[in-house]
Amino acid sequence: VILEFALLAPVFLLVLAATVDISSMVYTKFRLNASVTAAAQYALLNRAQMTTGSGSDFAGNLVKILTKGHAGTPVTATASINNGITASSTNDSVTTSGAAANARSCYCPTYDAGGMIWGAGVLCTANCPSGSAPGKYVTVRMTKPYTNLFVGWGIVSDGVITAQAAVQAE
Repeated sequence: VILEFALLAPVFLLVLAATVDISSMVYTKFRLNASVTAAAQYALLNRAQMTTGSGSDFAGNLVKILTKGHAGTPVTATASINNGITASSTNDSVTTSGAAANARSCYCPTYDAGGMIWGAGVLCTANCPSGSAPGKYVTVRMTKPYTNLFVGWGIVSDGVITAQAAVQAE
């Protein structure tokens, strides 16, 4: 019995460690996704704030929503309003930058493996090259450093877990 336990105990411990590692990764990803979803919903419900006058406050509010509940943990949050005003937060300090004039522009973004490519602003009444209507967009993104014990399973990439969303607000 002791010999059998000595042979099987390391296997059980390895399975336990893998279970804890994968569970922690998935939990972290779900928390980031929940924050990104809350910020995207806020952007849709408050899209009237996407103006040149209140755009930086709007972006700052999105970053506050992203970081709420993550105090004391090293997360990076970014919200971009229509390829213009961008608010970022690393370790609870929010900074804004970018051109407020873009807040009322319309875009026909495209997507690739790296994310959204804004392209040039277009008339809001024109059609995009794809035939769709141009719009005003909000992007939100959150990253959290994560050191996994085993394989990242597509959740951890380059030592971080990322969640992001792009919302066509108008």
